[in-house]
Amino acid sequence: MTENPARHIRKNTLTLANPFPGLRPFSVEESHLFFGREGQCETVFGYLAKNRFAAVTGASGSGKSSLIYCGLIPALYGGFINQAGSRWRIITTRPGNSPVENLAEAIAASEKHSPDQHDLTINKQILYTILRRSSFGLVNAVRQIRLAPGENILLILDQFEELFRYKESRKDITVVNETEAYIKLLVNAIKQTIQPIYVVLTMRSDFIGECSQFQELTKLINKSNFLIPQMTRDDFKDAIMGPLAVGGASIDPQLLQHLLNAIEDKNDQLPVLQHVMMRTWEFWTRNNEPGIPLRTRDYEAAGKIENALSMHANEAYDELTDQGKVICRAMFKCLTEKGLDNKGTRHPATVKYIAEIAQAHEQMVIEVVNKFRAKGRSFLTPGEGVVIDGDTVIDISHESLMRIWDKLKTWVDEEFSSVQMYLRLAEASSQYQVGKTGLWRPPDLQLALNWKKTQQPTLAWARKYNPAFEKVMVFLDASEKKYQQEEQNKVRLQRMELNRTRKFAVSSLFAAVAFLFISVWGFQQRGDAMRKAKEADNSRAEAEFRKKESDSLRTVAEGKADRADVERMLAQINADSAEKERVVALFQSKIYEQQRMLAMKQAEEANRQSETLKKAKEVSDKQLKKPLNSRVPQKGKRSWNSIKGCFPLLWPWQARFPMWRTRT
Repeated sequence: MTENPARHIRKNTLTLANPFPGLRPFSVEESHLFFGREGQCETVFGYLAKNRFAAVTGASGSGKSSLIYCGLIPALYGGFINQAGSRWRIITTRPGNSPVENLAEAIAASEKHSPDQHDLTINKQILYTILRRSSFGLVNAVRQIRLAPGENILLILDQFEELFRYKESRKDITVVNETEAYIKLLVNAIKQTIQPIYVVLTMRSDFIGECSQFQELTKLINKSNFLIPQMTRDDFKDAIMGPLAVGGASIDPQLLQHLLNAIEDKNDQLPVLQHVMMRTWEFWTRNNEPGIPLRTRDYEAAGKIENALSMHANEAYDELTDQGKVICRAMFKCLTEKGLDNKGTRHPATVKYIAEIAQAHEQMVIEVVNKFRAKGRSFLTPGEGVVIDGDTVIDISHESLMRIWDKLKTWVDEEFSSVQMYLRLAEASSQYQVGKTGLWRPPDLQLALNWKKTQQPTLAWARKYNPAFEKVMVFLDASEKKYQQEEQNKVRLQRMELNRTRKFAVSSLFAAVAFLFISVWGFQQRGDAMRKAKEADNSRAEAEFRKKESDSLRTVAEGKADRADVERMLAQINADSAEKERVVALFQSKIYEQQRMLAMKQAEEANRQSETLKKAKEVSDKQLKKPLNSRVPQKGKRSWNSIKGCFPLLWPWQARFPMWRTRT
């Protein structure tokens, strides 16, 4: 956080007068403090002496008014225009939003012997009537004032561009083309020779094109125009060193170089420089001893050239009450104006008008004005010491205040946006009346309603930009009412739709609950099924495991069974072998028995055969003993015994098969 350098400066107040005026122009009494424009007024003197007219043009903040007040006027009193003498009555005025009325008031105020305010008001009305009567009204009005012998009239028209800037917001709207009438008054006063009237005007150079539509004025400007050149570095140095020398002070060379380097290449740097020097002087006189020059710490305590003006204005703003801050905000919005070219311009207004805009009492507005025009503060005009009332015109000292003061920049932007919204509404309302457009709808309507709520426009404020305030408000109210009706119809339809939706929602809710219940039940069943499936899978896995185990056991058992079968088969084979052996043995035993029986039979047969043989022998012996004839058998017959005797081995079969015996 940056520390304020002024905290370490020792308190020791000096009593020297501040030689820097700040934002306001130099006055005639301050001509001894005016430096940096030496020699430039001689051209103006020449134009004035030759043509009785001179136009001093230049950029904003170039020192046009100061050149007239501190250069031209002191020179006039010194007799520079020899043929006119040195006795002058100087009438200073500004066109404002009522140029003819302001001219009449300036002429009436130039009377040095007016007894009271009432007479001044009467004289003003008389002069205003004379001025409006004819194009030579200015000449006739000058004849009505009391002039000393040999006294000349010098009419100074300061801020002449207001004649064009305020064309659309004239105070007297009954006057047709007041700008043209005002210029004719000036041109005819310059041309006539009965009463010499000298005219000097100051005007911002960016408005000089507005004069081209008036041929007589254009000719005068072409013959007598002085364009103020931009100040050089040496001119700025003189503007710093000259007042310091008059005030009896000096400046640190390092600070001087820093100031010259800090000056930007802008047109309004001269009043900004004057203000920062005024603030630096104040800090120097409060916190330094005599003989010490202005130093960098005094300059930094003042806020430097970048922030000195904003800090000073914020000090005045912070001294106000809450209500005073509201009035201040409304007042500066009223006194400033930003055009479509994004350039800020001044818009002077009376205390009465400001009070009407701010919706406050005139005395409260005056108290706020006094805070910004107090001693050492030159933000508003008229300056300190001038008594102001409800009819006093208040103006900011310079446009640079709009560029540098942070709060005012915000207010100017807000006012510009507010004016643009109001003008849009005015255009829309006029188009609506002729049937070329309809009522507003969002988002434009919502923006307009927000504008109405935050800005709270009044008839006095709106009259400055467009007098059709009532029509605009009726249009806005009608748009709001129709939109509200549409919204109410939408709400009604929405309610009906909502009821249907609610019924549908209730039924849907029940269906959803049922579905949810079914879903939950289904999820439970699914969970149970999954659990059972899992259990089944586990059981199946266990069964498969057990099956595998049983298969393994069965395989083992089968292996064992196979082995048992093999063993059983072996045993069976063994048994079969044993049986076979037994059968074989039995068979063999049977065969043996049969053989034995056969042998026995054969033996018996052999015995029988032997007996038979024996008998046959006996028979043969007997036969042999018989004669030969008795022994020959009969032809074709042979006895069985003889055959049987030929086959002794077949005898056992004869015993086994008895049919053969039958056949035999």
